[in-house]
Amino acid sequence: MTNKTFCVVCKRDDASVIDMQPHLVRCLQCGAYEIMAIEYLQMTNQEQDPLLSAWIRNRTEEQASPPLLTSSTWISLRASLRIPNLREKQAALMKAFARRSMFPGTVGRYNPVADFPLAWAANEGELRFLKQDLIARQLLDNEYTMGGSFLITAKGWDYLDSIPAGGVFSDQVFVAMSFSDTMRTAWTSAIIPAVRQAGYTPYRVDAAPHIDRIDHKIMVEIKASRFLIADVTEQRAGVYFEAGYALGQELPVIWAVREDDLKNVHFDTRQYAHIVWKNERELEKGIYETIVAVIGRGKSH
Repeated sequence: MTNKTFCVVCKRDDASVIDMQPHLVRCLQCGAYEIMAIEYLQMTNQEQDPLLSAWIRNRTEEQASPPLLTSSTWISLRASLRIPNLREKQAALMKAFARRSMFPGTVGRYNPVADFPLAWAANEGELRFLKQDLIARQLLDNEYTMGGSFLITAKGWDYLDSIPAGGVFSDQVFVAMSFSDTMRTAWTSAIIPAVRQAGYTPYRVDAAPHIDRIDHKIMVEIKASRFLIADVTEQRAGVYFEAGYALGQELPVIWAVREDDLKNVHFDTRQYAHIVWKNERELEKGIYETIVAVIGRGKSH
């Protein structure tokens, strides 16, 4: 049975909810998410959250499964989500407009009141600013881009082809870890299945053929990734370097270490929460649950 409800994320009062457990909420602004009845009651007092609204809405646009919101995942998501920069917001808006264009040369439609999360914008005013700058850059046609209409120019379509696949648009996960024989099953039997089950594609620099300089290849692939997993077991300096580079690129990093090596974790990174594992089963479970809670499910596989 479908009824009207109050969206706990954006505070609109015209969302719809399907009475099931967990409840499936569909909001014009936020998109779709699931929530248990008791969590709904507890979270109605949460402040409006434009960043979380944008995250849920863009997952809905990607046709990913609706995330299950709880008080704990709300806190985890808010800690891990970063505000995209101006260029990332404009790239997201252009991608959204492209999805709403039947083909190049056609005028598309959008809802300026409810669609601003598509650009990771905080409100309608920021969306207008982003749109006006895209017009000034000649990526949108000024004559047809007004109100709830837009037209992507030929230059705009060229721009869309040039947008890199990394960051919020990527399903790749860069894995930094020891390549030793003793860690082989941690990669094949734990990390690969956990990442794939969560809906992403795991990448390890030694697992794919290439002819590039290794240091250049690492930096390129980290930039092209959605987030990074750093298992510091065996304390390889390269793992710390790659995790630090990812943090410098403002990418989320999930840390892990085998229990017998926890005492050797570098002082500078001990403040980060680590998945501490004894065997591959614990590592797989820890990585999968952390990805789903902190990053959210992907749409691959």
